Amino acid sequence: MYVSYPELYALCVKALRSYDLPQGIAEATSEIVAWSEFVGIPSMEVLLNELNNLDVKTMVKVQEIKNEKHVSILEGYKGSGLIKSRLAADYLLSKAYENDHEAAVYLINVSCSLSLVKNISINARHGFGGIMQWLSKDGASIWAIVYPNQSYPTIIRGDLIKGYKKHETIEKYFGKNGKFHLPVEYKVAERLLMICTDNITLLDCISTELRDTLQGSNYIYNPHELSRRKRISWDKGLKISKEKWNILHSLPNRLEDYSYLDFNTTK
Repeated sequence: MYVSYPELYALCVKALRSYDLPQGIAEATSEIVAWSEFVGIPSMEVLLNELNNLDVKTMVKVQEIKNEKHVSILEGYKGSGLIKSRLAADYLLSKAYENDHEAAVYLINVSCSLSLVKNISINARHGFGGIMQWLSKDGASIWAIVYPNQSYPTIIRGDLIKGYKKHETIEKYFGKNGKFHLPVEYKVAERLLMICTDNITLLDCISTELRDTLQGSNYIYNPHELSRRKRISWDKGLKISKEKWNILHSLPNRLEDYSYLDFNTTK
């Protein structure tokens, strides 16, 4: 079946609100899912898996456990990356404004997926470049980089090699004594790093050094490809699994009125 962006977005909002998720968070999460699907990053499956494992007591709980000038660490309580990454990205944006337009946040104990790269693209609307990094389930390092006011990131997958420390900028920011170093006690398997910066030189240097640093690195997506996919899906509609659509549509409905989601209603 084929759906439009508003249709997929509205369905996701409805599904998330059925879990009593606050309206604003439901909308922000739905934007991540719909955008990701329309640029070719499978996200409906991610959403369904996370909803199946959602702990309603901690579904929007994010706890600041370490706060330094340029680096903060947030506890995600083994929660949904789709939901909590947006909360962390908003927190990061405020930290960047406070700290000379450069800040980093580690969100630990959350599920990570390619869908989350939308967060740094959202922050790019505010004039900040962004870097995101996490480890895939098979242990590969995933990096995403976006420039200020850029709509689509570059996403790279690869494994860090032993010669990593010879790269000046990466060592300066991510090494043992680096500006954005993560203390060993917080190095859990499921962790997401997000950086906000308006330092174009930093973004250029990291991008260049990653090509040498990542063994067997390859581009998962580049901005032009993501833009092309979005344009095609937007014009022709997005082909999705009817089964997944029906599952989301049939989730427990705890609200009495969803008329605000009817895009054809005139008020």
